[in-house]
Amino acid sequence: MAFVILAVRDGEAPDDPLYPTPGEVADDVDVLPDDGNWLDPLKAVELNVSELRSDGPKQLLRVNKMKAAVHISEHRVVVACSKYEKGGGIFVFGGGVGSLLIEAAANGVSKVNAARRRRGKMLVGHVPYAQLMSVGFRPPSGVMQRDQLRLSMYDPTESNFRGLTLDMVLSGNSQSASFLAQQIACWAASAKLREGISDAERAVLQPLVEEPEPLVPQAKAFSAYSLVPDGFKPKQATA
Repeated sequence: MAFVILAVRDGEAPDDPLYPTPGEVADDVDVLPDDGNWLDPLKAVELNVSELRSDGPKQLLRVNKMKAAVHISEHRVVVACSKYEKGGGIFVFGGGVGSLLIEAAANGVSKVNAARRRRGKMLVGHVPYAQLMSVGFRPPSGVMQRDQLRLSMYDPTESNFRGLTLDMVLSGNSQSASFLAQQIACWAASAKLREGISDAERAVLQPLVEEPEPLVPQAKAFSAYSLVPDGFKPKQATA
């Protein structure tokens, strides 16, 4: 069963470190002890999950026609959406994507049935900084496009890599995609430095904490902060 970062869960689901636990209010999740401070909640209107491969990314999942809450803490980036499906908004590429596959198979039903199906459920996912390899941003290059954030992580269930791209709804300098990428990189570096890491990892992370340099936006590519040294290999699967 492929890990795709996102899953449809409810508050009765058993705790699972791979996914957040839905909160008591819409578009929210339970807080973890390590979360610390949070940025103000943001919105994303499309989520894309890809397998990151040497020959280029392979798309696994797209969720659109929705507004997901994006919560950024000192420990992780979280997405949560109570109204994740409005009669057609989840697209699965290939098989074996776990709990989302059941929801995706019912995309063609009426909005009434969709509302019944998601009652008490929430689309959730998170990228803990322990698994984060890079965070990047791309400004809109056209009238109909939005700012994008991309989080690259290693799959904690296997020795491979995943990417989560968020099409964001942003306004003002304090919510710019470049600011968010820089803040995430700084918090992630701080979190990683508190763990047992190699000298090569420390050399990459320390500058991001002390004085991260703003990245130059690129029109058709992501500008990214790397959080791992060249030749990084994920740790052996633990789940």
